[in-house]
Amino acid sequence: MRSRRLSIGFTVVLALSAMATLMTATRAAAQTEKVLHNFNYLGPVKDAASPYGGVVVDASGSIYGMTNGGGTGLCTIDGSIVVGCGAVFELSPKTGGGLSYKILHNFTYTGEDGYNPAAALTLDASGNLYGTTVYGGTGLCNNIFSQTGCGTIFELSPKAGEGWT
Repeated sequence: MRSRRLSIGFTVVLALSAMATLMTATRAAAQTEKVLHNFNYLGPVKDAASPYGGVVVDASGSIYGMTNGGGTGLCTIDGSIVVGCGAVFELSPKTGGGLSYKILHNFTYTGEDGYNPAAALTLDASGNLYGTTVYGGTGLCNNIFSQTGCGTIFELSPKAGEGWT
């Protein structure tokens, strides 16, 4: 008698689980994706490239993220100087709809702030952005990829009016 109750209970749980899965799959199929920004490194303005990590959103609806390449800062790859050590960007709501895109910071190979940012940004209650870079900074590092530092943790703070420090 006990094994029959367990069998019936298991069957009911299995059926409910299958129904929940099917309902979720149907709901997910009805959703659509909306592209908010297409990175265009080869365009007329040197855009950022290769978004890396997630994004954070502030209370006003602005979206912040980082790219591992692109931007206007000078960088070296395999000994050749190229443009693009990564950037921090913002997508902010425009009056009347849509989003405005701008680069808040360009990383450079020679900068003490590091370069080739990785992972997601963190946003604090004051609006400061925090992130990490893989290379650069002032720490001693001698590996095959970088002789200019082993990476950094950085903070970008909004300036009164406009801009970032």
